[in-house]
Amino acid sequence: MATFSPRAFFGGAFSESEDDFSEEENYVPPSDSDDSSSTEASDDDDGGGGDSTSVDTQNSARPRAADWKVYADNMPDFTQFPFTVTNPGSQVSTCNLNSELEYFQLFFTDDLMDNIVRETNRYAREKISSAGELPKDSIWKDWEDVTLTEFKAFLGVIIDMALNPKPELKEYFSQDIVNKMPFFPHVFCRKRFLQMFWMLHVAPCHDASSGRPATGGSKIRDVVHYIDAKCREHFRAGPKICIDESTVGFKGRVSFKCYNPQKPTKWGMRVYALADCQTGYISAIEPYYGSTTTDSLGRPELPFTCRIVLHLLQKVQQATPGSGYHLYTDRIYTSPMLAEELLLQRVQLTGTVMPNRKQMPQQVKKKLKKGEVAAFRKGRSYMVL
Repeated sequence: MATFSPRAFFGGAFSESEDDFSEEENYVPPSDSDDSSSTEASDDDDGGGGDSTSVDTQNSARPRAADWKVYADNMPDFTQFPFTVTNPGSQVSTCNLNSELEYFQLFFTDDLMDNIVRETNRYAREKISSAGELPKDSIWKDWEDVTLTEFKAFLGVIIDMALNPKPELKEYFSQDIVNKMPFFPHVFCRKRFLQMFWMLHVAPCHDASSGRPATGGSKIRDVVHYIDAKCREHFRAGPKICIDESTVGFKGRVSFKCYNPQKPTKWGMRVYALADCQTGYISAIEPYYGSTTTDSLGRPELPFTCRIVLHLLQKVQQATPGSGYHLYTDRIYTSPMLAEELLLQRVQLTGTVMPNRKQMPQQVKKKLKKGEVAAFRKGRSYMVL
């Protein structure tokens, strides 16, 4: 039996979310007497950690709160699913890769950049021609189409800007002796950089199939999907995986921008990710575009927190068929309902869990003394507090 430590979570790639999913069908609102502290849930696993619940519901109905029984034995008898994915780990031959840039270009390929360059040039010509006669001092008077080589330099400058933040873009090209940064004006003059920066475009403004204006999500979806697929092309996740969400800092105008005052990055776009526990490598991502994302997920009868987990797992399983994964989640996602769905796919679950999840035993809401441990079992299900 694995050794469990209180409120431990094994394999977390991101910090635990404070997002409110209280309106989900997977959540039972607490009464005044309920203890709102998190409990832990897990399958027994040789390398796992964390107070845990694992629910094995193969050939059984969904667990109900009344079905849980006190469990006092020392050794659970969970079935251990064999991991059947062949050759997990990196799928990249390092013989022909000699620099960080070459690794970067495995994901941001010339094909992807060609498409961005083509769309940027199309968008720029459309905007300039629709503006009519330009003033003599207009920055667009001498616009020239962006080339692939120029765009690669532009990307390098953008990445370096992120490593050397300044209050305003123009300060990167300042000639002031105090603020001067030689790299940026050496690569671009300020005017040309701003031309490319303001005209950068990765997708048409209208949906090709419907002709309707594109939503904020659809403007970047193709690029995100391309890079997401490359993540699985170059790496196969090992047996231990985890799912969580991260916030990509963003303060622009977009309908699906999220705000969470509890996190270091308070404003931004939420991205759900599946990562390999051993390496931290991200194998699948799914940005949250608001209701568009919710409506696109399968299994509408399940809560969103179950659907997004199954969606990310499906991406990995479609790219590399196999079973036997052991998934680690935090309290936002863990539930008996999710555990049941995963075990039907021969995937085990470990994670912290909120005691007011549906199908949880009522006894877990009772406060325990310091150092006290209580375990409950439903059929082949097991919980350690």
